[in-house]
Amino acid sequence: MKLDPAIAQTVIDHLDTVAITDPEGRYIYVNQGWVDWIGMQPEEVLGRYVREVVPESKIDIVLKTKKPLIGEVLFPSKSGDKTRARVIVTYIPLMKDNEVIAGLVFSIFRDFEVALSFTQKIDHLTNELNYYKDELRKLRGSRYTVENIIGNSQAISKLKEQIFQAARSNSTVLIRGETGTGKELVAHAIHNSSSRSAFNFIKINCAAIPTDLLEAELFGYEEGAFTGAVKGGRTGKFEMAHMGSLFLDEINQMPLALQPKLLRVLQEREVDRLGGKASIPVNVRVIAASNVSLKKLVQDNKFREDLFYRLNVMEIKVPPLRERKEDIPLLAAELLKRLNQQMGVKIKTIKPQVMRMLLKYDWPGNVRELQNALERAMNIAWGEVLEEKHFEWFIENKRKKIPYLISSTDSINTLQEMKSMTEKKAILDALEKYNGVKAHVAQHLGISRAMLYRKMRKYGI
Repeated sequence: MKLDPAIAQTVIDHLDTVAITDPEGRYIYVNQGWVDWIGMQPEEVLGRYVREVVPESKIDIVLKTKKPLIGEVLFPSKSGDKTRARVIVTYIPLMKDNEVIAGLVFSIFRDFEVALSFTQKIDHLTNELNYYKDELRKLRGSRYTVENIIGNSQAISKLKEQIFQAARSNSTVLIRGETGTGKELVAHAIHNSSSRSAFNFIKINCAAIPTDLLEAELFGYEEGAFTGAVKGGRTGKFEMAHMGSLFLDEINQMPLALQPKLLRVLQEREVDRLGGKASIPVNVRVIAASNVSLKKLVQDNKFREDLFYRLNVMEIKVPPLRERKEDIPLLAAELLKRLNQQMGVKIKTIKPQVMRMLLKYDWPGNVRELQNALERAMNIAWGEVLEEKHFEWFIENKRKKIPYLISSTDSINTLQEMKSMTEKKAILDALEKYNGVKAHVAQHLGISRAMLYRKMRKYGI
């Protein structure tokens, strides 16, 4: 005997809130109670990932583990009054032939006072648990979530969707983006949105550690492995990140000699300490980031092709600020709030003409450069509003043009002089693009930092 559809609809109507997702965690149905609770219309959410609309939702965990979760406390982030909006929900994976075909989320409290009474009894414990979760997250190295990614442009919406997709997987992720775009922020968000969020988030900058020490930092060492090794040995970053995530920033700077060992860890899921006699199994999700094209480095024989493909299972490109200028007002407001706390000032707003100026600029240094510009202006300002006079230095820098170094009227007698002028212009361009960061300039030009300094002295830069 088949269930009458009218009876099925009656059952749904008697539940407070109901949402149904596809196996990937995207909304395919919501009832009126759900619409009233979340404060959004069905057409605004159908087809979107649940975690994008309600970040606290656990439906993706249920779809992945195939195990239900019952009696979870949930409230929508968009609600102003979180106490009134809080509900008790149940998540159930709908199965057929041992495969997930849909996800069901529902609440059985039609009388909201009953739900509120119940939640008040556990409110203290919930708040206490959230407090300790936040403290644990800080101790374990991960501070940021998707909520910290500011913007509502199409580029940022796509980025957040990619983050949620990556969070559902355990595959390696390669984050690409220019300097200052927030690649580390994306790595934090992936970890905190994943099932590994309760475990360590360990980060290491491959460009900041000398080559001869990087191997020991990553894989650890046993006592007596080399001169200067500490007594008892040392745990490596991979072991510290066991069950969690390891963020390898500036992976493009990893020495070629060390790349085969990293490849082995990714393939075999075990590490060998320096001086160790046995391999140590590790369960680590690797997230790597690069501000240059690894594919080009592979073509130039500066990066292993097999390691590139092992890292590039999932790729996320962080958009530069010039491609999402509509986010600048939101970013500026958030940066003002953050800088006010850091600097102990009370700048409330930015004049419209200043905002128009900020919107016209291309921001080669991305969000980091925007923060630097606002912080510098805030140090000059005495009132509560940032005005054009606080950005005179910024306006002057925009007016400066690097002179065209070679023209038909130049008196250049030799090929060597032309080469020197071209080299000087290339260095000046790179210094401007990377805000004077010598390591990035040298990398961009394909020379060592020592060579860069010699050429800068030669050309009087």
